[in-house]
Formats: sequence, structure tokens, C-alpha cells
Amino acid sequence: QEVWSGYSFMGDKYTNNEAEYTGILEGLRCAYAMGARSVVIQGDSLLVIKQLEGAWRVKAENLRPYHQKALNVL
Repeated sequence: QEVWSGYSFMGDKYTNNEAEYTGILEGLRCAYAMGARSVVIQGDSLLVIKQLEGAWRVKAENLRPYHQKALNVL
């Protein structure tokens, strides 16, 4: 059951994976504000999903802060 969905235009200076991480972070923020105790994360970026699962390393410097923020929230 989908409880929340959203979108936001970030401009054209961000990569698609930065946008994916931003969307995940915003979704997590909203989920916890709504009192969620568990979440299911779905996304278009296999790279981001696999990085959050711990299956793939975060090689790109620009993604490391996003990845760390997401892990801190999870």
C-alpha cells in the first residue's frame, strides 16, 4: 500500500543518482514524520538501491554524503 509519493525538480546540475538519493532522503523524512517504523524503498537507480543494501561500494565522491545521510536515517 502506497502511503506517500512525491517529486521535486532539482535543476540540471545534479546527477540522476544524486536526485535518487535526495528522493529517498525526503521520503524517509516524511515516513518518520508520519510515525513509520519500517519502510520499503523502491527506486529507478539500481546503483543507489544496491549501495544502500550494502551490495555495492560507493565509488563516486559526490554520492558519499548522500549515502551516509541515508544510512544514518535507516
